[in-house]
Amino acid sequence: MNLDIAKDIDSEEHEVHVGVKRLLRKYEKFRGGIAALNTNFIKELSEVQAELEETKESIRIKLAALNKELEEMDGRLKAKQEELNVLHSYKDKEYPVKAMMISNLHAELESVKNSNQEDQEELEHIINTELSKYDKERIQLSNEITKRVTE
Repeated sequence: MNLDIAKDIDSEEHEVHVGVKRLLRKYEKFRGGIAALNTNFIKELSEVQAELEETKESIRIKLAALNKELEEMDGRLKAKQEELNVLHSYKDKEYPVKAMMISNLHAELESVKNSNQEDQEELEHIINTELSKYDKERIQLSNEITKRVTE
């Protein structure tokens, strides 16, 4: 009877030992795969972040140039408005041609305003497009990494 119990214990220990070894091998395999995935993810993440920073810097430079151009246009606009005020004050005293010049200046003023608005909208569209593109790339990269992990 004691021998039967001892055999049962030995048999049970052997089965448990085999199961534990199998689980340890699986663990080592998964640990290696996860480490490789983490390494690849970190590398790809740093590359994407560097690319994002480059794009942000490029957009900052373009935005600064557009802001400078906007300031120049505002200066020109103020000068044209002052010129318009002078023309208004002399309109009644000077030739009727002055009225025509004022009308042309008004049209130019509206054109400058519209041009600036279009430039601003285009820049906002570019920024939104770039941000959307990098967000999609980040999601795709995340999905690829998840897919690799599950394989």
